[in-house]
Amino acid sequence: MPRSETDTENTQKRQAELERLRRILPESEPWEKWLVESGELPPNFDAMRQIPGLPDPLRFEDGREITDQSDWPARREELLKLFHHYVLGTVPPPPTNIEGKVMEVHDRAGGSSRKVLLTFGPGRKAKLNLELLVPAGAGPFPVFLTQANHRAWAVLAVSRGYVGCVFHGSDRNDDTDSFVNVWPEYDWSKLTRRAWAAGRCIDYLETLSFVNPNQIAMTGHSRNGKQSVIAAALDDRIAAVVSSSSGTGGVGTFRMCDEAHFNESIELITGVFPDWFHPRLRFFSGREDRLPIDQNQLVALIAPRPCLISTALNDMCESAWSSQQSYLSAKHAYELLDGADNLRIRWRYGEHSTCAEDIAAYLDWFDRAFGKGKTAGPQKLVFPVFADWLARCGEVEEAAPARSTSAALPETQDEACVADLADWEIAKRAVVERVTWSMGLAPPVALNTGGKYGSERPPRELLMRHHVVYEGLAKERTNFGEYVSGDWYYPDNEAAEQSELPAAIWLHPYSYSNGYAASYLRCDQPYMGLAKAGFAALAYDQIGFGHRIEECSRFYDRHPRWSLLGKMVRDASAAVDEAIRNPKVDSDRIYLVGFALGATVALHSAALDKRVAGVVAIGGLAPLGAATDDLSEDCLDRLANIYMLQPRLARYIGDAAQLPYDCGDLVSLIAPRPAILVAPQLDRYAAPVQVDACVAQAGKIYELYGATGMLIRESPDDYLRITQSLQESVWKALGELAGL
Repeated sequence: MPRSETDTENTQKRQAELERLRRILPESEPWEKWLVESGELPPNFDAMRQIPGLPDPLRFEDGREITDQSDWPARREELLKLFHHYVLGTVPPPPTNIEGKVMEVHDRAGGSSRKVLLTFGPGRKAKLNLELLVPAGAGPFPVFLTQANHRAWAVLAVSRGYVGCVFHGSDRNDDTDSFVNVWPEYDWSKLTRRAWAAGRCIDYLETLSFVNPNQIAMTGHSRNGKQSVIAAALDDRIAAVVSSSSGTGGVGTFRMCDEAHFNESIELITGVFPDWFHPRLRFFSGREDRLPIDQNQLVALIAPRPCLISTALNDMCESAWSSQQSYLSAKHAYELLDGADNLRIRWRYGEHSTCAEDIAAYLDWFDRAFGKGKTAGPQKLVFPVFADWLARCGEVEEAAPARSTSAALPETQDEACVADLADWEIAKRAVVERVTWSMGLAPPVALNTGGKYGSERPPRELLMRHHVVYEGLAKERTNFGEYVSGDWYYPDNEAAEQSELPAAIWLHPYSYSNGYAASYLRCDQPYMGLAKAGFAALAYDQIGFGHRIEECSRFYDRHPRWSLLGKMVRDASAAVDEAIRNPKVDSDRIYLVGFALGATVALHSAALDKRVAGVVAIGGLAPLGAATDDLSEDCLDRLANIYMLQPRLARYIGDAAQLPYDCGDLVSLIAPRPAILVAPQLDRYAAPVQVDACVAQAGKIYELYGATGMLIRESPDDYLRITQSLQESVWKALGELAGL
């Protein structure tokens, strides 16, 4: 807490924050009940350290860096305390009085099945049912530990010589709710109780002569995958673990699975499943950058024991990109502890489900961990890594075209330098040159005249959740540009048939699993909301997302001097071509509508393509050079390094004041065309004061054109997300500009 702030001021600030959260978050009755019972207030976010990127597993909270293995136990203990406080809740110490009673035995030719009831804790009031599937023979056998609804997985494990241990710690069979009354002094969450129950299974397994207590492996899928990662972090007797599509709160980080990524955010997961994690986590909805820890560090807590991250490329319940970021971060802890090859990612095609081959691969991992299998081959990464790009071309040292200090080419677009439109016409050519430089050297391009060949077919359409069409709308498939498949959505009514429609090209956010469709959204899909509002809406997956997720894997091998943002802007230009060709569209009324990443693409595209009639940017106004805090450096790091959108900009990290352009320049290039800029007050990606500077800079250019009314800023009291009310407000404003 800042020294100048009194306890009273601190409490008032926290009470105001709670009222704001109650106002902007959907109602959650369990959360409200907890608030009343606990009397807890949100933290003073202003006094908390802002960590925009993933928090470092190898850095103490006081900033000290870990460089030696001897420091790890203290850091591990520090992380565990933080996780218990903010995410997991507290747990009791392991009981010393566990007792197992065999309730049923069924012998088979290949082994036996034993149903066991465990009792433990105060007065042995805690009960946990489990089943042991034991292969024939004396053992000792390795153990395959999993939850009741994965019994079929354990059957496969028995065929590979494992004891299958299946316990009642899942939605289908859950004995752990009873733990709440046995240990009322602990505030553990449901998934934490289930994870702790896995340890009680191990307590019992260690008493059995046919079990190898040093070879206990655990896995689970989806919410059970979260539970398995938590269990392995809490109990180092779990010798190897597989996280199978564990998603947000498992391997998926809260920072990289928020609404800007169209994923299972803190708000959604604590609202829909309020007992999975500690209620305290809900305070960080939209404030993920203030959370002291994140799930990459939970994975690091497993180090150096073998951990396999199994993720599906198009799983709507997780983000393959977030999984890779967790892997890259946690790997530093594995390297510190001499276990670099014990952390791996296995990529699966398709969506959330698994098949026998997946479980066989998990067993291969456990065999390898226990010295029975072959060494793993090279690790494949789906998404490009900055270090690889830099090693390949070293272009980060190449500077942008220099800013001119002459009056003709002013350094900034302020009133002193740009006095009239003639000055601006000269100045903007230099700005365009610098923006174009930032996106790299584009390869040649040819015109695609469009058509339906190569459009999305029903199987892929179903996988991407692109098959849903709201009542009153019509859909038409297309293919345009460099073999990009897209979909038109139209109002299906007589008025729409009789006139040319304005077009809205929907540019999605960081929606890795499903591309242009949101995996988790409590409102209209934006492209269909636009069609309902009277637009012909064109939606397509951008490179690196949806069905194009692997298209980014070798992008920088093929185009080392170009950029992903440059490709996205080229595709957006091709989408404009497609709209102009469409006889149902008025070619003078083509608008770009983007959210988060999509807003960034929309702003760059509209700045460079004069055929665009106007733009809606919801978020995406990330100020790169206004260094009021660490946010501008974070914006650069995300664009250049983490997301690999503009690697050329990495040379300006630490020297943001020398950037070739900023968001104000982009909006200025759009003038005098309409620009609706939505910048929420709680946007953790762009502080309001920085957005103010961006809009003020562009406002001077709009004023020169006599078009101040075309620069529209909305600043909802919210964090960065799309809600139904926001859609209705923005689509209405765009419709008025488009003459609807």
